[in-house]
Amino acid sequence: MRYRRLGGTGLAVSRTVSRDDDIRQRGRPVQAGRRCRSGADALVERSLAAGINLFDTADCYSSGASEQILGRSLKTIGVKRSDVIIATKVSSDV
Repeated sequence: MRYRRLGGTGLAVSRTVSRDDDIRQRGRPVQAGRRCRSGADALVERSLAAGINLFDTADCYSSGASEQILGRSLKTIGVKRSDVIIATKVSSDV
């Protein structure tokens, strides 16, 4: 995985980003059920294994629950919050 420095923060962020709106199974949002949540866990785990440390979230992803879904997956997998970088946005559409 290739990384870039994030401005003057000293953080090294992966050049590839995992987007939470990609966490879907059969076109349904992850929070639709346990089976879908396990799909989110698997995607986050594969992203981390590939060296991705930057996760993009927004309140309009996964019907407004993207941060909760990502947090739950990180907790389930046993990843410390300090080991990942989470970029989030707010939309007026929610």
